[in-house]
Amino acid sequence: MSTTQSIHTFLTAELDHYLSDLGTLAAIDSGPHDKAGANRVNDWLAERLQALGFTVTRQPHEKVGDTLQATL
Repeated sequence: MSTTQSIHTFLTAELDHYLSDLGTLAAIDSGPHDKAGANRVNDWLAERLQALGFTVTRQPHEKVGDTLQATL
């Protein structure tokens, strides 16, 4: 199987999971000036990144959502 075929097979198998995650993120009200909403997105991302083995740190900001840094 070629690399392209392998990638296609993997992405096809993960499509439903991806669409579910996308729906979850899209449902979070997190406009550009919505600190609480942006941090809810950050909470969701941090949880998933940590489950994948990343170390996640947050840099809080006063008026906008925190900055996440994930390292593996």
